[in-house]
Amino acid sequence: MICQPSCVNGTAPQVGVFNGCKIKKAKGGIPRLFFLICDPTYVHPVTVAVGLSPWSSLANVQAAMCAGLLHFTGPILGQQPKGSLTKKRMASCEPEQVVGGSQTITFQDYNTGENLEEYAFYDFIMKNYELMSFGWVTCDDLLFMYDGDFAPEISPVTEATNNDSRFFDGVVTMQTEEIITPIKVEGLLDLLKSFNATTSCYYY
Repeated sequence: MICQPSCVNGTAPQVGVFNGCKIKKAKGGIPRLFFLICDPTYVHPVTVAVGLSPWSSLANVQAAMCAGLLHFTGPILGQQPKGSLTKKRMASCEPEQVVGGSQTITFQDYNTGENLEEYAFYDFIMKNYELMSFGWVTCDDLLFMYDGDFAPEISPVTEATNNDSRFFDGVVTMQTEEIITPIKVEGLLDLLKSFNATTSCYYY
């Protein structure tokens, strides 16, 4: 162990922040994915308080959708398994150090449109993902955004009988070992559920 307080990176929550009568459990589930087209000239229409992400504003989320930059999936069955770390010994007398890693989101999308829009949607993603950022939403309105390199593997699956399903199965791999901190966006899932193709600018 290196005893150098000045080398510590960042600050941790104050001691006792997690103390309480019971453990407060976080909800699981990833019901939506999104893909954000890169546009360095785009300006969010709503200014948020200092220290907050512009994506914490529902108005900014909807504006990006209407601008054709932010593309959400329909409701999916998604999860985030444990990440994988790459370690390497850097010195003979020292333990291995983390030098890289990856995280994945796995999902199944059972949605289908009247004109099979799901095929066009995922074809668009697979052809253009190198020009996009990736993210996901949890069941408690947490928005996770990843701005680094990612690689999707998305393919249609058709099961054996007419009692089974046809769906898209996917894995999105992000090349990072860092913990991705979410943004709390109250009402985000409700916004996505109420988005109407005939009255709004974008439809999945």
